Parts: sequence; C-alpha cells; structure tokens
Amino acid sequence: MNSRARVLSVAIGAFAVVLVTPIASSATFPGDNGRIIFSRGSFEGPTFIASMEPDGSDVQRLTGPKSAFGASWDPDGSRFIYSRTNNAGTVDLFMRNADGSNPTRVSDTDKDEFQVAFGPNGNRVVYQKCGFQCDLFTRNLTTGNEARVTDTGRADEIAPQWSVDNLIVFERSPRRGDIEVFTIHPNGTVETQLTHNRRRADVSASWDPAGTRIVYSRCGFEGNCELFTMDPDGSGKDRITNTSADEFDAKYSPNGRSFVFTRSRGEGNSDLFRMRTNGDQLQRLTNTPNRFEVSPDWQPVI
Repeated sequence: MNSRARVLSVAIGAFAVVLVTPIASSATFPGDNGRIIFSRGSFEGPTFIASMEPDGSDVQRLTGPKSAFGASWDPDGSRFIYSRTNNAGTVDLFMRNADGSNPTRVSDTDKDEFQVAFGPNGNRVVYQKCGFQCDLFTRNLTTGNEARVTDTGRADEIAPQWSVDNLIVFERSPRRGDIEVFTIHPNGTVETQLTHNRRRADVSASWDPAGTRIVYSRCGFEGNCELFTMDPDGSGKDRITNTSADEFDAKYSPNGRSFVFTRSRGEGNSDLFRMRTNGDQLQRLTNTPNRFEVSPDWQPVI
C-alpha cells in the first residue's frame, strides 16, 4: 500500500472503503450555491451518487445499481460526470443530467479512469488513468480525443482539478516519499510544486471559484488530516481546522464563502459538514450510521 493509500485508509476508516470509493476531485465554479452532490456507500452494498440541498435536506439518489462515485459538476451546473464500475472489473467515466437522467458513457478502456473534473469551458475534463501507474489526461467531450498531461515514472499523478484560470492542481504520490501538491498547465508544461512537507501528505487540493485560493488537507502518516488553504503559488498557507477528527475532501461553495468537506468517524464511517472558509459556523449535513459519505461537490447555479 503506498503512502496515499495509507493516509486515506485512516481518513475514511478502512482501506476497503478507499478501494471502493477513491477520493474524488472536482473543481468549484462560480455562481449561486446549488445542490451538493456526493458519494454514499457501505461495506454491505454498492457506492452510489446522491445530491442534497446545502442544509442537508432533500437527499436524492441519482445512480444505481452499479458502484458509482466521484461526481463533478460542470461549470453551469446542468450535468455531472462521474466514475462507474463495469462488468470487466475496471472503472469508466459516465455523465448524467443534474437530476440523474440520461446516463451517457464517456470512456471505455482497459484502464481505470476516475477522479475526474470539468475544465472551465465545460467541454473538456481532466482525470487520472491508472494501470501500473496513474497519469493525468484530458478528454474533449465532443470529439472524444484524449491528451496526456503527465508521464512521470516512479510516481502517480492523481486528483486533478481545473481552475477558471486554466491551471490544473494535482497530487504527486512517489513510490517513496511524501505526497505533495503541484500545478501544471493543461498541455503538460510549467509544472510547479506548491507544498514541501517531510512526514506529511498534502492531499485533496481544490480551487476556489475565482482561482485565487486552494483548500487542501495535510495528513500525518497515521492520519490526523486537517484543512489548510494557500495561494496558487504555494504561498500564504493558513490552517483552517485543528481537531482530533480527520477532515479532507473540502470543496468551496460557488459563492466562495463556505466549504463542504468530509469528517471521518472511523470504522468506515464518515459524514459531510459545511462551514465558513474561516472555520466558523460548523454545520453537520449527514449522519448515517454504518455508511460513509465522501467526495462532495457543490453545484453552481448560473
């Protein structure tokens, strides 16, 4: 198990959950605050995608019966893209309308494709494709053309997100060493390392709607993930949470004033919370015993 898998197994409570539900990436685009989409699952059943109002009410299941996870809203909030297991045992990309209707296959390969996020024009997505190692790719949703973004030996590039300023943030997980956050241009040029932490893993990086701040989690080897924010060049790092729980997978609201994030309860259980970006006004959104909710993303309403 690599360092990222160890961190996330602690954060969610069991590595089995991580295998079923990879931590998703999804950019937040500007607009009014719409519904929050997320993955819900348990050890006993498949993982599925649901959505709810920003206060946690009106939960609606959007996918099933195959395991589906890691949904990302497009920039106008009219549809979402996600990953789904197939009969061959691999993971492909699919898309649906905001209400869960009209499921459409986006990819069909012998690799696993997940942690997908829309680009700012709504016609391209970025995602990780994993075989022996994980690399980043983009895909044109109209033509189906795929382009490689990264190709680094002895490391996995994972969890990409695309900002409104056309910059991709991602994590690099080396075979040996700590997980760090980087940015790169969509054509694979101008790679910049934003974090430098020995004995810590920086994961789940996510853009704010204006592309001016990044929220991420800093985790110790045995877990204890806390939320931080930083500027796009890695400067101006601020700690947001300081608790005994594990907090990760944070996403900005479309109006930029709040986060939605996952807090682990251990034993494969985790819930979704929201709070102001300064850490105030904490509110629980889900409370489902023996289930986990992860990978939230906030719908922009244009």
